[in-house]
Amino acid sequence: MGRLKNIVANKEMPTTVRCAALETAALANGKTMIDSLQRYIVSACLDTSEKRPHADDALAAEALRSLAIYRSVDEDPLFATALSHPAKSVQLAALEAWETSTGRLPPPVEILDLLDNRQQQVRESALRVLSIRPIPGSYARIQRMMMDPHYQVQQAAVLAMVSVNRPQALSDLKTRIEQDRKSTRLNSSHTSI
Repeated sequence: MGRLKNIVANKEMPTTVRCAALETAALANGKTMIDSLQRYIVSACLDTSEKRPHADDALAAEALRSLAIYRSVDEDPLFATALSHPAKSVQLAALEAWETSTGRLPPPVEILDLLDNRQQQVRESALRVLSIRPIPGSYARIQRMMMDPHYQVQQAAVLAMVSVNRPQALSDLKTRIEQDRKSTRLNSSHTSI
């Protein structure tokens, strides 16, 4: 284990090697690595300066994935804290943990802030989490994601809408389909003139 920790700590090593060493150490040493994993995440989440090394973001993301093997998102507040991290890789790792965890609690409301993220993958992942773990009262915010320019985000929004309020979602989707049909007919009649 000491050799793997040395590799992880060696900033001269390529980031991919350091991440692989961290993952291997976590898998090989099990729950004894929880404290170390938490330290990596805490140091990355506390240093949100623009000058932070991007390798630290990758290590924090890998530490989150490894920690999720041993701890539920309901048990460790670092999974919620990581949602506010500025790096996409850390946000996605935290979202992945929320999506795959067997916990029962809804995610923190900070996840709704990720619906405004400029990265399509982050918005889509946040919506997938909300479809699995709905936040009461978030329907209107999720519904707005139907206007996202990316189809995958729209699909994830539909699933989240149905999860949060199925009757309202079905009614809203029916209305949207009818509006789209009218718009299509109107557009086709204008082009034939």
